[in-house]
Amino acid sequence: MPTTEFTSSPVTPACILLVDDEPMIRALGRAILQREGYRVQVAADGSEALAIYQRGGIDLVILDLSMPGLSGEETSAQLAAFDSEVRVLLSSGFLTEDFEVGAGGPVVGFVRKPYHPMELLQTVRTVLESVKPSSPASHLAAQTA
Repeated sequence: MPTTEFTSSPVTPACILLVDDEPMIRALGRAILQREGYRVQVAADGSEALAIYQRGGIDLVILDLSMPGLSGEETSAQLAAFDSEVRVLLSSGFLTEDFEVGAGGPVVGFVRKPYHPMELLQTVRTVLESVKPSSPASHLAAQTA
């Protein structure tokens, strides 16, 4: 009797855009995220981040709050103007309470620098596992329920 092998279709790992003006922080973040299986693109400033994001395929943006040129806040606002569904994790080496997470804007969380692998990965997982109400995945889930 022939056996049938069932193979699940491979799940494409999430693509994360990591934006930071510090090369060492970009390298550290990229290494942590890639080791966990994420696809990672990096940008050194807000303008580069906008150009990469507009090409599509980005699931999450990790965005340094304090950068020369476009700040993290300015970049976040421009990303939201381009895509109202963008999800942004702000990052900073300083404690900050100057932004509101989830108040209808793109900022969905905060991660402190330098990155601690477990904290960064847990925060990224939490954000990626939360499905926005208007996303195609949530429509599919509603149809199959």
